[in-house]
Amino acid sequence: MHLPDNKQSLRGYAVDCHNSFDIKITKQSLQKRFNKYAVRFMGEALSWLLHKHILPTGQPMGKLRAFNRVRIKDSTRFNLPASFKEKYTGIGGVANLSKAMMSIQYEYDLLSGQTLDLRLTRGTDNDQRDASVYTNDIEQGDLLIRDLGYATLNYFSKIISKGAFFLNRLHPQKKVYYKAKPDKEVDLKACLQKLKKYQLAYLSLEVLIGSEDKIPSRLIISQVDQRSYEKRLKSTAKAARSTENIKEDFRIRCRLNLFITNASEEDLPSRDVQSIYSLRWQIELIFKIWKSQATITAIKEVQIQRFECQLLGKMIYLVLHWKLFRWLDNRHRSKNKTRILSVWKYFTIAFQLSEVFRRTTLDNKKINEFLSILLDKPIEQLVLEPKNRKPNNYQRFMTY
Repeated sequence: MHLPDNKQSLRGYAVDCHNSFDIKITKQSLQKRFNKYAVRFMGEALSWLLHKHILPTGQPMGKLRAFNRVRIKDSTRFNLPASFKEKYTGIGGVANLSKAMMSIQYEYDLLSGQTLDLRLTRGTDNDQRDASVYTNDIEQGDLLIRDLGYATLNYFSKIISKGAFFLNRLHPQKKVYYKAKPDKEVDLKACLQKLKKYQLAYLSLEVLIGSEDKIPSRLIISQVDQRSYEKRLKSTAKAARSTENIKEDFRIRCRLNLFITNASEEDLPSRDVQSIYSLRWQIELIFKIWKSQATITAIKEVQIQRFECQLLGKMIYLVLHWKLFRWLDNRHRSKNKTRILSVWKYFTIAFQLSEVFRRTTLDNKKINEFLSILLDKPIEQLVLEPKNRKPNNYQRFMTY
């Protein structure tokens, strides 16, 4: 974890084996050990760690107690050397994107911190396919928060059938109808006029999603600020090559935030829907840590099994530290229920102490030494600080 993968060398690994484990091995022999069996072993180790409770995490905290789990999922993609294209196919094509690409699907429970899914797939495996295939572990009472890429009608139907709940943005191409009048499409222009006329913060409507499937849902509508509207319009105009090509109904949609959920008003109040949906951005912070601090995208062209072992090793390291962070965060919140710790600050310190951490893991009895170092750190170094003296949405919903 000390260097990006594009800075590591076989000679460096061989020297480290000698210094750390008293194992004498040539770089040629080490190269041979990066094989399919090593990859399988690393994958099994990661799978074991994902489902192992190595430290008590305490009781879930926050204001989302109506749900069994609050599941946040997203994916991140990055380019690979072209020689990996047979196993990790990229998008390529006219966009001139990489012929080799990896996609990482990641999902965790916001309440407990438990990792629910972590898979390394081809770049061509999109979120829509993932949403249709990986739904077997949904449990009654779960709340699933995902972006538009996962939001298919089949996905919504599966969630409802399992007694669970979804919270998503409404896809621009999906039609919505009044529940009381299934043949009448919701008039978004009239909704926008009503929001303006009565200066309402939001509207909540009982609706049906889709012209054929008719998925029952609540539609929560609010206005966006002028800056956000112009940003959306500019983005759309770039694709359409001119603002003149943008139709009026799409302009109206650009004026509105449109969220859909099958959760009740009592469990998921309309006034909180947008703020709760924004909790999804916590996973973007995790991806940022993986890329900028753990340098998972810094790759050089090597034997593919070596690349896979290195990446799986980093994921093991990251998941283990994620569990340690959640333990430390819960321990802190048990004493101070109004403050939470910053995952970014934690990983900054964790990477600074990576050599100390590695030494302690060589002897299970010494792991307490590393935990003591973390506990001895002034807690103010790790506390998530409110911006402009106002707590963000994560702080609002994850504290008492």
